[in-house]
Amino acid sequence: PGTGSMQSIQRVREVHSCAVLGFAVGPSRKRRPKVQRSRNPQKMAKEPPPPPLPNEMLLIDADGSTLGKVSLADAKAIAAEKNLALQVVGARATPPVVKLRSLEDIKAQRDKHKQAEVERQKKLDLERQRAAMAKEIRMTGLVDAHDRETKIKKARKLLEKGHHVRFVIMYKRKQNRRDPQVKDTSQGVLQGIVEELSDVAEASPVTTRGYSDFVCTLSPSTVASGSE
Repeated sequence: PGTGSMQSIQRVREVHSCAVLGFAVGPSRKRRPKVQRSRNPQKMAKEPPPPPLPNEMLLIDADGSTLGKVSLADAKAIAAEKNLALQVVGARATPPVVKLRSLEDIKAQRDKHKQAEVERQKKLDLERQRAAMAKEIRMTGLVDAHDRETKIKKARKLLEKGHHVRFVIMYKRKQNRRDPQVKDTSQGVLQGIVEELSDVAEASPVTTRGYSDFVCTLSPSTVASGSE
C-alpha cells in the first residue's frame, strides 16, 4: 500500500486506541475555570418586595394624624399634592393601613432593614464557623471524677468565651457501642455533663461517630450570652 493508505490505517488505529482507553478524540476543548464565588452578606441581603397598594385604605398623614378611609385614586392625589409617597404599614388590617412618607424616610428604612439583614447573616456565618471548628474534648466512659471535673471546667471556660464544645466518649474497638451497658454508660456520662453546663450551654442530641464513639455538641447559651 501507498503512503496515504498507511497514514489512514495509522489514524484509524489511534482513534480505536483512544476510544478503548476512554480518551477524547479530536481537538480538546478548553474548559472554563470554575470561579469560586465568595459569600458576600451585602449581596445576599435581599429586600422583600413592598406589598401592593389596596383599592381602599385607611390613610395616615406624615405627622401621624388619620385622614380617614379613602380610595386608591384619592390617596394618590393627596400624595401628589403633598409631594409624598404611599407606603403600606398594615397590610393585614381591615381596611389596610397606608401612611404618607417622604422618599428619604422610606430609603432610610430600607437601608436599616438591609443593614440588619447583613448583621444577621454575619452572625449566622459566625455561628456555623464556630460550630465547624468546635473544641473537642475526649474521654472514656470509665473516666474518674477528678478528670471529669477538670474537663467540665475547661469546657465551661470555652463556652463562656463563645466557643462550641464537642464531647466525645471513646471506647476501644472491641467494646461494641451497641452493647446496652456501653450505651447506657455513655449517655449517662454525657447527660451528667450537659446538666452541669446547662446554665451556660445548650446541648444537641447524642449521636454516634465511627465504630464506638458517642458525641454531644454544646453551644453557648443565648440566655447566658445575652446576660453578659
